[in-house]
Amino acid sequence: MMSMTTWSVPEIASALLSLPITSLVLGVFVALVIEAWSSRPSRTADADRTDLRASHRLEIRGRHRDEVVLLGVVPLLIIAVTVTDVLVRSYVLDMSASIAPLRVATPLLAACLGIALVAAVIVLRGRVSAVPGPPTARRTWSSFSRRRDLIVAGALAVALVATTVLAGLVSSTDADGRHTVLEIPVPNLPGVDPLRMHFYGWAYGLPTLLVVAALAAAVGALLHVNSGRPFIRPETTSAERTIRRHVASDAVQIAAAATALALAAAWRLVADANEVTGIVITGVNEGNPYDATWRYAELATIAGWGAPVLEIAAFALLVLVAIRTARRLPAAAPSAAPELLRVLR
Repeated sequence: MMSMTTWSVPEIASALLSLPITSLVLGVFVALVIEAWSSRPSRTADADRTDLRASHRLEIRGRHRDEVVLLGVVPLLIIAVTVTDVLVRSYVLDMSASIAPLRVATPLLAACLGIALVAAVIVLRGRVSAVPGPPTARRTWSSFSRRRDLIVAGALAVALVATTVLAGLVSSTDADGRHTVLEIPVPNLPGVDPLRMHFYGWAYGLPTLLVVAALAAAVGALLHVNSGRPFIRPETTSAERTIRRHVASDAVQIAAAATALALAAAWRLVADANEVTGIVITGVNEGNPYDATWRYAELATIAGWGAPVLEIAAFALLVLVAIRTARRLPAAAPSAAPELLRVLR
């Protein structure tokens, strides 16, 4: 007789949320809902557009277009790289030998390279004013940054570093000498070797720490060059300030989302250590299991539930940044053609 296994709703939900692809689908849905809810006409934005001459709009677009477009592409790149890594590593190839150390650091690396490229574009495009304006107050790297974005990104980075250090300290080496396992002792069976579970050890943690530091440096460099460059002319100062605030906010939010994805990947590895909670020895203890637990088992359980929440929020934020970059630059007015001809002459 064939037996059928029935799954409860919580078990089905848990199985689905264990897949990063599910988090991506939910994140896209959340982003679209938020965008639909918040996409209402802004009178202030319309006023800013009408106050600019067509030639000034063209100057602004010429200087800022590349960086804004790149900031819209970077989130999509992070999503594509992260999803491809999961699919290839999990379902196509066994890449544990060479690519495994970058398992957690992959979204961070993609964000670091993308943000560094945007910073380089800012440096190369427009370091001289067309019409120098009057001296302004000294600008720093945080002049156009929102404190909320910086706090969230910093908190996520601290959480990732703390998780990496704590997990690395309790990890052990595998047969190849890499810190990729966790040894869980069985207290009532001192003669039995401890259980060895795949874990977020230093083999994953050290590359993650290095890339986190590189990402922080890339974001800091972008904020510095974005803030320090001169304005095109006095008439465009207000519009350029708005664009620079968007550039700074987008860069920090991209970094925060990438850090959240890395933290979620780390938490999933930590939670995997709780898959086995006991050991059964045939003919001993009347068939009852011997408990096997470790010091941070409760925290690992919480991390396992928190990982999909972080992933959904991160994917939603990346999609929102990509969508909203389409509205970052002033649109060309209907009367822009005569003005453009005069500029070209």
